[in-house]
Amino acid sequence: MTSATGDPGPSPDTDGAPRRADAATRPGRARRRLWITAAAACVAVLAGVAVLVLRLLGGASLDTSGITGVQITVFQSIPPPDTIRVSLETGASITAFDQLVQDHGIGVVGTSDDLVPGCAGGVMTTILLTRDRQAPTTLEYYSCGGTTGSNLTGDASGFISAVAARYIDCAGRGWGSQSVGSCPGA
Repeated sequence: MTSATGDPGPSPDTDGAPRRADAATRPGRARRRLWITAAAACVAVLAGVAVLVLRLLGGASLDTSGITGVQITVFQSIPPPDTIRVSLETGASITAFDQLVQDHGIGVVGTSDDLVPGCAGGVMTTILLTRDRQAPTTLEYYSCGGTTGSNLTGDASGFISAVAARYIDCAGRGWGSQSVGSCPGA
């Protein structure tokens, strides 16, 4: 039965009163809400993955412009304790260090608090970069019990190995400050 306006009237399964579908129960709107929620969750996951990838791949490289000196300190706390300090102060040695930074895609993120929590011992490598009229930059890498931690991005372990091979091993494993002026390639 159709009214004069073209409305078919109440459906036979109702009590005679016409009913409107509630906005929350309309299938089209429910699907749209579900799609929007799923899209927002995907965006959040992708943003988290992007941050992780940038951290692993190095993100922004370390700015090495204006470096006037590099102080490398390696402290081994496993007996017998040992500290080696190497200073790079010549233009050639700083340029060679800069090349290692670039070769390994090194960047710096945040601070290095609690590098390897709960580990006693290990080897701590600290690299202090000094610049004219700027605050120094500290690079830290800690290795303990097969676990590593650092405030570096990029190939941190490769970088630290290259620094050790080029500057620490060449200068000799002794106490106090060492000059690397006589090291090949320094």
